[in-house]
Amino acid sequence: MAALAGAERVVTNDAWLPAVEDLILNLEANRSILGIDRIERHKTPAGEVGGEPVLAAEAEGEGCKIEVYFGDAERLFWRAEPTDSCLIDPFPGMKFDRIAEACGVCGEVVIV
Repeated sequence: MAALAGAERVVTNDAWLPAVEDLILNLEANRSILGIDRIERHKTPAGEVGGEPVLAAEAEGEGCKIEVYFGDAERLFWRAEPTDSCLIDPFPGMKFDRIAEACGVCGEVVIV
């Protein structure tokens, strides 16, 4: 949605590898809607739950770059450059104060 709304750069992250794979599949399935010219997958570590964030894929096209990370969101911006906005979508009942603090390097932090 951020790419469709005109964001020049979108950074996504999930600590669960199947969710990251689903996101990459969604980028591939919607590449014409998103105006994606190129998708590059990178090697991800073994295991379903990530630790140190790793760049899993990059997509580019029509003025937008999308970065897909696999790992711990609390450490994401040690690896990725901060963004203008950070949208956090935690699991129900999950404590997200440390993730919100880590996203404090971004311009705006929104908890869904």
